[in-house]
Amino acid sequence: MLDTILKTIREAAESQVFVHALWVEGSVAQGESDEYSDLDVWLEVDPDKVDETYKVVKNALATIGPINLEYEVHKDNDQRHIIYHIEGTSEFLTIDVNVQPFPGTSGFDEGVDIINIIFNKDAKFKFYKSEPKVFNEKASKQRMLDYYRAMRPNVLKNIRRNKPIEAKIYYDNIVEMAIKYLRRKNQLDAKLSYNHKHLHRDLPDQAQKFEYFIFVQPGELEAKLGELAEWLKNL
Repeated sequence: MLDTILKTIREAAESQVFVHALWVEGSVAQGESDEYSDLDVWLEVDPDKVDETYKVVKNALATIGPINLEYEVHKDNDQRHIIYHIEGTSEFLTIDVNVQPFPGTSGFDEGVDIINIIFNKDAKFKFYKSEPKVFNEKASKQRMLDYYRAMRPNVLKNIRRNKPIEAKIYYDNIVEMAIKYLRRKNQLDAKLSYNHKHLHRDLPDQAQKFEYFIFVQPGELEAKLGELAEWLKNL
């Protein structure tokens, strides 16, 4: 069904003179799609044709089956994002349709973003290579450890006050700092805002350890906090 949906979108979009490029992201682009995969589609179109592009895509999807979900996630001058679902298909098979004006203002960093270009009429859609940022491992690690020391009292006092939600928020912020540190260390600065997203893909050697520290019951928080300190020191 993934192939059918993508083929349908391609045929509808490629025939429009105002659509310049179509590509996919996510597990489909990586060649790792399975029964739980959705479809992440991007189109680059003339700036005044964003709404018309969605009409073209929606009409194309409706030829496969009735659309029972149309949810707009995001809309601004640079990008619009709508999620669709076709009745009778897997609940996991949502279709994320992202449309940006041509030429696009957002780029894709080679080595960070994995995409599959379906068509590129103007041959202007390209990866860019960002300059690697200087990473001072000693200073970055010390900042992470200092952040732990600054946040630790907030975790503990909320545990003492019987406020586990607040305690968990401060605890989670420490874990997020560790994720950012490791992304910087692995030259993935472009993904510092991804938080837990792509964690298994970006940090496969540490993913299991993050699972251990992320999935914590309220009664485990204080003990895990101490273990987290020792782990951070050894990163």
